Amino acid sequence: MRKICFVTTHRSDFSRVEPVIRAARTRGDMDVTLVAAGSHLLPDSGETVNDICSLGHTIDAKAYTVVEGETLATMSKSIGLGCIEFSSIFERLSPDVVVLHGDRFDLFPAAIAAAMSNIRIAHIQGGEVTGTIDESLRHCITKLSHLHFVSNEEAATRVRKLGEDPDAVFNVGCPSVDAMKFIVYPTRDEFAQQFTSTYGGLVNPAAPYVILIQHPVTTEFDQASDQMEQTIHAIARAGIPTILIYPNIDAGSKQMASTLRKMSTAADFGQIDMFKHISSHDFLVLLKYASCIVGNSSSGIREACYFGTPCVNIGSRQSGRLRGANVKDVAHDVDQIAQAILAQVQHGAYPVEELYGHGHAAQSMAEILAQHPLPPVQKTITY
Repeated sequence: MRKICFVTTHRSDFSRVEPVIRAARTRGDMDVTLVAAGSHLLPDSGETVNDICSLGHTIDAKAYTVVEGETLATMSKSIGLGCIEFSSIFERLSPDVVVLHGDRFDLFPAAIAAAMSNIRIAHIQGGEVTGTIDESLRHCITKLSHLHFVSNEEAATRVRKLGEDPDAVFNVGCPSVDAMKFIVYPTRDEFAQQFTSTYGGLVNPAAPYVILIQHPVTTEFDQASDQMEQTIHAIARAGIPTILIYPNIDAGSKQMASTLRKMSTAADFGQIDMFKHISSHDFLVLLKYASCIVGNSSSGIREACYFGTPCVNIGSRQSGRLRGANVKDVAHDVDQIAQAILAQVQHGAYPVEELYGHGHAAQSMAEILAQHPLPPVQKTITY
């Protein structure tokens, strides 16, 4: 029986890998373990480890890997600390395969530790193109990985061009689509009551609203505060009630959070409710009924197209990622952002596009993890 270890380090990667964990645990031919690390364990990020447990998952190990500060230096130090922590955990759990999702700095050390421990790696969502340091880290993880679960044929082609074995590249789609397809969605009024009861705030989801999620761009670290300020001014100018979810823990997030706190006391801040965290289920329903999603989160590119929810994508963080007709790209400019928001809200829902799979990824991944012959630990470039 194969021992499969899933690693999750932040809220969005867990929401995407959770269907795979669930599918793997329903089988009888795998021993599944789960490691929670990174921002999952941070109070300032909402201690989302509690969400994992509330869904019935057992956490087999916790890795405290984040050095406080949210600067370029602390990101680098966090990678070093993560290598130490993950090495000890993998030594104890002794998995046959470590499953990693995505491209983030707090996940990267898990890939290093597994590779240096002669443990095979299965990587979800390789081969895609984006901005910021994630673009480089994603391809680094691909080169350390032995099995590749990609979301579309463009990504599969890129992974093969990196010299990976074509027989180890599986175009299965994104597992987050599985979750979207199988949620039982409440009516808008039902959800508005549930959301207000759970989270509070002044914005009523029964009326038109936009979602704002803006993360720092590591390679534009010194501009993070100004970029957030531009977006908030644009939101206020558009005049539409807004539900804001705080940025991730990349370098620049503390500056962005400080900017938000200072601006929130101003009279022209606008009608904005701010939340550290919203559960993955509630977020998907929120995205379904939103008039628009604004910022630079991949959810505006990947998930929003399945609802036809309009997206205003700001700046370079998602540069090059496959996107649908629902996405309007703008620069960090108050006028551009405000005009784009109003235009997207006026446009309304777009036709649904299934760009990242059709909702059957988790079962396919679980089958491959359980039954596909494992490649040699020693990798060889194929060109």
